[in-house]
Amino acid sequence: MNRFIAIFIALWLFVAWQPAKAIDLVYDIVQMQDPQNNPYVEVHLSIGLPGLQQITQADNSIEAAAQVSIIFYQSDSSIVAFDKYTLNSPAGLTAEKAKTSNLVDIKRFPLPEGTYSVEISVTDVHNETAIAKANDTFILQKYTQEAHISDIMLVDTLAKTTQENSFSRNNYDIIPMVLPFYPSANNTLQFYGELYLPNAQISDENILLTFRICKTKSETALPNFNAFKRVKETSVIPFLQKIDIGTLPSGNYELWVAAYDNNKQILAEKRKFFQRSKQNIQHENELIQTHDLSASVLNKFTAKQVRYYLNSLAPIADTETQTIIKNLDAIDNPELQKQFIYNFWAKKNPESSELALQNYVSLVNMVEDEYGTNFREGYNTDMGFYYLKYGAPNAVDRFPFSNDNYPYEIWQYYTLENRSNVIFVFVNKEIATDEFKLIHTDFPNEIYNPNWKQEVLRNNNTDNRRGGSIDIKSMSDSKSSGNSGVE
Repeated sequence: MNRFIAIFIALWLFVAWQPAKAIDLVYDIVQMQDPQNNPYVEVHLSIGLPGLQQITQADNSIEAAAQVSIIFYQSDSSIVAFDKYTLNSPAGLTAEKAKTSNLVDIKRFPLPEGTYSVEISVTDVHNETAIAKANDTFILQKYTQEAHISDIMLVDTLAKTTQENSFSRNNYDIIPMVLPFYPSANNTLQFYGELYLPNAQISDENILLTFRICKTKSETALPNFNAFKRVKETSVIPFLQKIDIGTLPSGNYELWVAAYDNNKQILAEKRKFFQRSKQNIQHENELIQTHDLSASVLNKFTAKQVRYYLNSLAPIADTETQTIIKNLDAIDNPELQKQFIYNFWAKKNPESSELALQNYVSLVNMVEDEYGTNFREGYNTDMGFYYLKYGAPNAVDRFPFSNDNYPYEIWQYYTLENRSNVIFVFVNKEIATDEFKLIHTDFPNEIYNPNWKQEVLRNNNTDNRRGGSIDIKSMSDSKSSGNSGVE
């Protein structure tokens, strides 16, 4: 499939352990084809061990297990494939290893072409109240004439096969990287796929396979991040390749695989999304968890609402987190975005993350009503941004439009981060937009303009300015009157 189907957060590796609260489930649906041109799907699963109840054995090793149920439905809701099994942790698992490990599995399902929905359910064997569920739909196609490329599988680890198992392919055991995220410590993009040529003839014809990296939805490959190989024409051509991404900066990317014939005509192509982070590793580690969101308010949001509330975090996020938000906003994956939002609040308020999330959603909605315009979301206006960032001012003085001045407001915070009597001055010079812009504050690292009084005048080139009548003396009156919040 062209799109990644998963419940995940953009930062997964090096998970910091905490008591189990919810099962961390990540999955991918991968479409492939057998030598007889019959399609099948693989369900790739990754279940975080920190989210499962861990039992200490007599030898101090750790045991954990998850019961997995996978059901495929046709469009008429009839069940066409089903599997239910228990996935156990490996023998001899240490407590230290269990803090950062995942249970990974692959299940294959031969299916005729058609439209399907899949339901995945994972239950903790040792805590049956801990359940994670995921649902999705996909279209499975059968190609009997056209050349095509399977879905691309990102590779976590690779080893020679000693005994055939569910991970075995072409004499290798290939463990998938279910979450397509590459943190600073992971500098190799390794992947597996198959090129299918249903009408291939035994000949000396060469097929050129190219492997490139490009920005998401871009048609331009990045220099220095590519590879290629020539292969003989046959009906199924597997490829296992890797690209060094050590110098690849943070961002959203696609692995772009293409096949060409001897005449340089493209036969087939396939893309696979992945995300790269070159952020501070400690910061990555703090944002690494996935959560069961079935009971969260996020589960009620549409994709458009999810993107809205994702971006509304910018006013209260640090610079590195703002970069991640920008990257997430650029891709169409509401499940990833929901996980990020929840994880943001789980980090800020580990004891009451859902309540903190809901309170912030209510605050963002209020800011939208108060400061949103026809041209800009409330959190994106200057007033909305600083209201969310610093909270409600203690006092507000409003100055309406007049012959002398534009409409403007002065916000005062009696105390703001150990500073007293901090002011923010906003002016609306474009009446049609009804949007006030920040022109001055005495708070550090924000806009500072000692001539702000002239900025609010409608004609600040005249010699008969009335700037002297614009001061903040009235703010002390507002303070004594007991105002709190925006009037």
